[in-house]
Amino acid sequence: MKRILIYLSVGIMQIMTAFAAEKTESFTVYGNCKMCKKTIEKAVNTLEGVKTVSWSKKTKKLSVTFDDTHISLAAIKKSIADSGYDMEDIRASDEAYSSLHTCCQYDRPAKK
Repeated sequence: MKRILIYLSVGIMQIMTAFAAEKTESFTVYGNCKMCKKTIEKAVNTLEGVKTVSWSKKTKKLSVTFDDTHISLAAIKKSIADSGYDMEDIRASDEAYSSLHTCCQYDRPAKK
């Protein structure tokens, strides 16, 4: 019986640790269409530590759940910028933006 309680306690602690490291963040990512959605979500989904990602064409909001012991929010945003998309606080390079399909080339916010 003691052995079962020990295994059960260890299992519960592992589950609690896994959920403690999980974070959900939401932020604006500029884009226009379903192709943008696919590209933005792929840029995030391929990163180790990302659990879920969803970008809304209508609201321009991206929601991402990730394990912050494996990846940082800054690394997630860098991957999005590297794929050609701007956020409120990070701007994609002109080269990355210009490589987007023409329907994906949104009106870029002014440089800060």
